Amino acid sequence: MYDVVGDVEQYQEFVPYCKRSHVTAHENGHPSRATLTVGWDAIEDEFESKLTYTPTTVVAEAANNKMFKELKCECQCVIMTDLWGDLNEEREIPLEYKALYAESAPQDGKVAVGKVNAILQRAALPPDVAALILDGAARGQPSVEESDFYTALAMISAVQSLGDPQQAILAVQQGPPDVYGPIMLSSEGTTPEPPVQAFPVDVSPQFRVTIVSKLQGSFLFRHVVYAVEGVYELRQCRAIRRYSDFVVLLEALMKKYPFRLLPPLPPKKLAVDGHYFTSDDSFLEYRRTGLARFINLLLRHPVVGKDDLVKAFLVVDAPLSVAMNAPLNHAQDEFNSRTISPLFIANWDAAAQAERWRTIKQGTDDCLEECVKLMHSYYRSVRLRAAMSDECDVAKEHFTALAYTLPNAFPENDGSKNGHISGPAGDVPAITAGIEAAASFLDKYSRLGHDVAQSTIDGPLEQVKVFRDMLVSVRELFARQARLGGNTIAAQERKIASTQAKVASRATAPDTTPEDLQKLKDRISAAQESIKEQTNRDWLIKETITRELEMARSLQYQVVQILASLGVLASGRSESAINLINSFTNAIGDMPKAVVE
Repeated sequence: MYDVVGDVEQYQEFVPYCKRSHVTAHENGHPSRATLTVGWDAIEDEFESKLTYTPTTVVAEAANNKMFKELKCECQCVIMTDLWGDLNEEREIPLEYKALYAESAPQDGKVAVGKVNAILQRAALPPDVAALILDGAARGQPSVEESDFYTALAMISAVQSLGDPQQAILAVQQGPPDVYGPIMLSSEGTTPEPPVQAFPVDVSPQFRVTIVSKLQGSFLFRHVVYAVEGVYELRQCRAIRRYSDFVVLLEALMKKYPFRLLPPLPPKKLAVDGHYFTSDDSFLEYRRTGLARFINLLLRHPVVGKDDLVKAFLVVDAPLSVAMNAPLNHAQDEFNSRTISPLFIANWDAAAQAERWRTIKQGTDDCLEECVKLMHSYYRSVRLRAAMSDECDVAKEHFTALAYTLPNAFPENDGSKNGHISGPAGDVPAITAGIEAAASFLDKYSRLGHDVAQSTIDGPLEQVKVFRDMLVSVRELFARQARLGGNTIAAQERKIASTQAKVASRATAPDTTPEDLQKLKDRISAAQESIKEQTNRDWLIKETITRELEMARSLQYQVVQILASLGVLASGRSESAINLINSFTNAIGDMPKAVVE
């Protein structure tokens, strides 16, 4: 390949759009300058090319040309058959390598290229690096020799230990490493982790929850029944569920996805001054809206929302024990059969990530505190507005009664001039009409107040609750990480050390049998395997939480939703109030006035 790239005289034979090539100078036995004519159809141009050489590269750079502002081509040649040699034969091949060789079903001491490629995919190497290793191992053949197979595994180990793709490419080009290092492979058939997605905040609720029955069941076991309705995967769904079914779903998801963002459920009952409310209408409405938020926040999660547990809960209209039987039986921890990417380990900065997590946790707690205060403020404003509307209703009733009694208190003028105040005949009916206009105004203003209160609950307050639930999901993620993210690696290491000491002491004891020593060695192997599994799980926890926190960055835009809903409420309320006030002032604008004589 190196000779082909350097054979400038033959460029017109294989280089696209090169019509003629002529070498004008040589240096150290290689062409150093050449005149090239390039073109297409009737269009062509000529330029001079300067060539420089290194042991593995040929660089061609255009000079004195009008066609290109700059043209530079660098060809790097790596002769894999020279670099790809056997490893140090004095070193023993690890059992892990031999096991992979046996699993690859070799034929006549050779492994099919497809089997080697499958191992490279499980190693999660960059595609260009994997291609270099595969080309070097296969040497253009459909199968790989046993020695080359082991060399490929050693190169996988070397690349995984580097982490940086560019360094990995250089390492492969420099040839096989000197040692058989450990390799990390994901299990066959596992699905790669999807790329980090934003947590959507500007989507309308997909499912609604309505109360079907408030008191169903026997006296001691009465419960509320809900209908969960919506569209899932383009399919209209309706399922009957009770509160305990939602609890079962959340607990199942926590077992499968303990380190994912999972929304909270509303409380089953509410305690106020020592009294518990479970069937009060206002509390049932509070819980109903909370259940709807729970479902819709689950569906926003790009991983959890597509899980079979969620699908069965929403789609299968049957008792939960039937609907979720199969998904629950097949549910397992999401980390099963997964191996951490070596690139993630290589890029992990423990100190920086610990500080970042601490900052996020503290910031989440602070935001959550202010969010709860904001909710209480909205609740107070809703209660005050409802109270004002109720007072308007009371005032309306009094105005209505006043309109009824006023004609009796001020009968129509009989025409005499014995009084000091007089007015045109028929002023009382006009004033009564004004009173009725005031009563109508108060009635409409009361209804407007109730509408604004309900719009506040459905608009800004609901958006604040969504933000609160999102923040709670982040806080609970950290809580589960502290509770479930531990390991027993230190204890296993102590166990290995003590067992190794026993092996050393009993090895020379006359009453020690080979079976006794083997049991101790098996105990050491089991502890080492446990450490390996726990270390892998610990890294997977770090990776998952990192991805979830990155996804949670989009939750900040939920604040925009709060502000937008507040703006809609304010503009609608202002316009309605102004129209109502203008209508009332116009109605009383021509009221009669008293004349003092």
